[in-house]
Amino acid sequence: MKIVFMKYLIVGIIFSTFFYSCKFEKHEKEISGINLLRIQLSSTDSLLKNVDVALVERIVIDLQNNSKLIQININKIGDTLDFKTASFLNSYRLLLPFFVKVANDHNKIAVAIDSTKLNLNNLEHDILNNSLAQNLTPDACLLLEQEQVKAMYDCAVTLRSTLDEVSKTLDSLSPQIALYIKGQNQKLERKAIELEKK
Repeated sequence: MKIVFMKYLIVGIIFSTFFYSCKFEKHEKEISGINLLRIQLSSTDSLLKNVDVALVERIVIDLQNNSKLIQININKIGDTLDFKTASFLNSYRLLLPFFVKVANDHNKIAVAIDSTKLNLNNLEHDILNNSLAQNLTPDACLLLEQEQVKAMYDCAVTLRSTLDEVSKTLDSLSPQIALYIKGQNQKLERKAIELEKK
């Protein structure tokens, strides 16, 4: 009985392997296209993994907090800003939307990668089983996925270069900002001492 079962099992495996390889050969071009898109998705994923999004989110919080603190202190002190100071404070404040965009785009692309992987798996299944919706063709579906994968990759490349640029600017401005905040704190202390004396 076991021998008969084993024979049927082996015949079943051979038949299903042959059937699958025939289906694959019939749709080899489309399946190769899907596999190429998977490789491109993997490249996009690698670009994202090179971005420390947790650090970017901390930078966003620091920029928000420092900008608010500086403005509160300016109001308390009643300072009038010279052109040079106003210029570097403005440059510092303008970094915020860039870091926010990097964090948001990073999260959107990560979600889109997972979604596209699932779409590609479903597309492969539908192509191999000839179960695409009536009005869809494998070529049209592949073209749509190619456009989305390219858009994600391009966005990840832009995100990486944007992050590099704004990080350099932040690094150059941070010492000036730290000194400026320190100077503000000293002015506030002196002001508080003067008020106590009155």
